[in-house]
Amino acid sequence: MLDNAVDAEQVRPLLPGAGKSGVLVTSRHRLVSLDAVPPVSLEPLADDDAAHLFGRAAGLSLTEEESVGQVLRQCGGLPLALRMAGARLRHRPGWTVAVLAERLRATPSRFDAAFGMSLQQLDAVQRRMFRLLGLLPGADFDAAVAGALTGMPPDRAGAALEELVDAHLIQEPSPGRYRMHDLIRQYAADLAADEEPRAEAALRRVLTHYLTQAVAHERTLPSPHRKDPSPGDPAKAMAWFDLEYVNLVACFDAAVRLGVDEVVAELPQAMRVWFFRHRGTDDQARLLEAAAAAAARLGRDRQRASLLADLGFARAAAGRLTEALSAYELAEQSGPDDDTAAALALRIGFVRRDLGDLEAAQAHFRRARELFEKLGRHAGQSQALAFDGWVTLHLGRRGEAVELARASVALADGPARITGLVTLGLALAPDDPAESLRTLHDALELSEQHNLQHNQAWCHNHLGVALRITGSPEKALEHHRRAFELLEPLAEVQLEMDFLHAYAETCRVAGRYEEALALLDRTIELARELDRPYDEKLARAAVVRIRRTTGDPHAPDLP
Repeated sequence: MLDNAVDAEQVRPLLPGAGKSGVLVTSRHRLVSLDAVPPVSLEPLADDDAAHLFGRAAGLSLTEEESVGQVLRQCGGLPLALRMAGARLRHRPGWTVAVLAERLRATPSRFDAAFGMSLQQLDAVQRRMFRLLGLLPGADFDAAVAGALTGMPPDRAGAALEELVDAHLIQEPSPGRYRMHDLIRQYAADLAADEEPRAEAALRRVLTHYLTQAVAHERTLPSPHRKDPSPGDPAKAMAWFDLEYVNLVACFDAAVRLGVDEVVAELPQAMRVWFFRHRGTDDQARLLEAAAAAAARLGRDRQRASLLADLGFARAAAGRLTEALSAYELAEQSGPDDDTAAALALRIGFVRRDLGDLEAAQAHFRRARELFEKLGRHAGQSQALAFDGWVTLHLGRRGEAVELARASVALADGPARITGLVTLGLALAPDDPAESLRTLHDALELSEQHNLQHNQAWCHNHLGVALRITGSPEKALEHHRRAFELLEPLAEVQLEMDFLHAYAETCRVAGRYEEALALLDRTIELARELDRPYDEKLARAAVVRIRRTTGDPHAPDLP
């Protein structure tokens, strides 16, 4: 047994030659140059094993489960840390596990001696990288991020990272992606606080790196906000945002903390298309609020208007309609450019529609169409026409709605046609069921081809509505259920409200009264949470109709 070997050269002369002898070598480093020696890298201990080791080191039977769990989390499953914590408790008979947990929280550098032994075997460049990595925001990182942090070229940074992996000071959970255990990260951050006078400059380089990467990837993504995307693979760009999302949010928070307003103002805009496909998140609204404030401090009125327009859209997706209108009004007061002004007219129309003010919504949609037409934005014109048709349909002018929807579809290409197709499909349902369903299936196919999950949910919901209108309520229910399955991970509260109304009505037509009432109860609950009296009134009226249909003698009057 050769324990705690420094490197391969130290143990090579001691290895047995031929014969039946065997040797076990332990080391804080990976001894990669030892030929024919199978390596075994040990991960942190699982909870049960960690608790067993801690109990043995403490010399007691553990019963304080909550406090033990706190100690295990603070030790991070690292055997040496667990043994040191257990020994500390064993030699203090007056302490409980709860006291130990509290002392460990109060002394973040408690394991310096254990980690310092590994650090002593590194050169100056590697030790500096280790210290700075303790400051890095986010969950994991690659060599390019480490290079930005240290000011090193990516190849040199990559070589230093491999040395840290071999020293078991960082982990490489997947090729080229690195992470630090929380316990070790805290140790590194403590060292950086003492030994890195230019730590803030290093962190600012990382923030700039992430912003630059986000902007470059965002420019390759198709968007109504630009005519021609930059060359690149949109799928790879979206995958990059998926991978780095947690790190981007952590960098944004670091930029707020450091007062780096340029990053705070620009990063949410670089994430605009990603957020469009994952909208309704709390992160988006929080980032946009801070970004708009940063843009105001920088004197960038047009950028502030654009950010406020996006903030309103995020609030509307979350069902917070009056807050959305407030953001839109501030955006209009901030002097938006022509593109933002057109988008604002469209989005204010959405909110007015969802509040039940259809005439006001129609006026905004028609204003948006005029603005988009002046700009030569066919996709924007198509959307305005489609929603004008939607409102016209709900105002009872079906023939006019069909004409507007057809004009919308003719103006658009690709996924921009979805809104017009859905509007057309619904308008055709009473008179031409076959074309109605074909049109709606075309919309669904487009949303699936372009991986637009919220549009997929929207299409399924309105396929359910069309099938109910055309006399197939049971088949319609399948589409309503699928719509809610797609909606579940999206945090789209406004769509949930819309879908609940439609699903409940289909259940009523299908004679599934109890199911309909349960859906309407959820609608009323949600409407109260969001202060939405219009939606609550619609839901209560539907409840009354069902109770009267079922012969409930206590059915109230219609609200």
